Amino acid sequence: MPYSLSAAHLPADLPSDLPADPREFFTDVRVVELPMTTRFRGITSRQVCLLRGPEGWAEFSPFPEYGPQEAHRWLAAAIEFSLNPHGSAGLLTPGTSTSSASPAKAHEVPPAPAYSGRLSGARVPVNGTVPAVSAEDVPGVLDRFDGVGVFKIKIAEHGAASKDADVARVRAVLAAAPNAKIRLDANGKLSIDEAVAHLRKLITLDGFVQRLEYVEQPVANVEDMARLRERLQADSELCGIRIAADENTRRSDDPLRVAQLGAADHIVVKAQPLGGVAAAVRIVQSCGLPATVSSALESSIGLAAGAQLALALAQLGGQREPWAAGLGTASLLAADVVDHPRRPHGGTISTDPMDVSVQLAEDHRAPAEAQEWWLARLAACWKLLREA
Repeated sequence: MPYSLSAAHLPADLPSDLPADPREFFTDVRVVELPMTTRFRGITSRQVCLLRGPEGWAEFSPFPEYGPQEAHRWLAAAIEFSLNPHGSAGLLTPGTSTSSASPAKAHEVPPAPAYSGRLSGARVPVNGTVPAVSAEDVPGVLDRFDGVGVFKIKIAEHGAASKDADVARVRAVLAAAPNAKIRLDANGKLSIDEAVAHLRKLITLDGFVQRLEYVEQPVANVEDMARLRERLQADSELCGIRIAADENTRRSDDPLRVAQLGAADHIVVKAQPLGGVAAAVRIVQSCGLPATVSSALESSIGLAAGAQLALALAQLGGQREPWAAGLGTASLLAADVVDHPRRPHGGTISTDPMDVSVQLAEDHRAPAEAQEWWLARLAACWKLLREA
């Protein structure tokens, strides 16, 4: 059956009387292009649209390949945050668990819970990322992350051919950070058989099983994820390994499908693609799986919503602190739009909203053609939201 989300999955507190022109709601619209420190997702710069709403700045930055049917949820997230930069009304109910609910049918959405308080004024832990470097380079990579207690280790850069290098890299992380938890991220580059072979070699490492939180996206599609998870559960040596879905949860209907197919033990979610903090919380509740929040390569303005989502999910789940979030990505940008970029300090980032530096926004103003493209995209997504 098809999996789709209705308007009920969008933030419940979006205004019902949005004006016809988004510029009547957003008093300032700025499209910027920020250079990156390294190529990521095949790009060397990141274009984002910054929007000044009634209560503050928000970010609208769907990737270029997303059409209005997907990108309008990213705009819903920006509207929500620009109205409620310290936490949207109608979200948190203390003690409500996000991890014990049963996966819902695609058309079922739990009622929007009520906020218990502000989501700003706090800090959330973030993970460090170890790229596909040699084992000898691992200590230098770890030294970049002050106070981080969880490391995501990239594996399978060249598929199954990377197995020996991956084992050496993981061994080096376990040795150099003896108190840290680890996650593995294969970016879907293994087959089911290759993933099993990889894991069978890795479990021989001292401390690996005890310190592993989950393996992220070992195979590419959700059906193979379900088959792999079933195979691991039936294996006496591998049955304790948890699988997390990332690439399979990037669009708003994906988490429900992952849960319904039994394809993962954990999901990785992003605030913007799911429609904002309130909508993301409701979707996570619907699928009934614990969730880690990661970034969509936002500027420091957009990262605030992700940080607040991580905090909200922790409060709903009764956790002492959130799962370490993949939100330390401001360091991937060579320039930003705030005076003090939202980079990790002591292994955490702030949940506070920030103001755009008008000077920095002007310094990194996108070319005229890009300005026109983003304004047209904003208008198309706005129209869909008004019709929802």
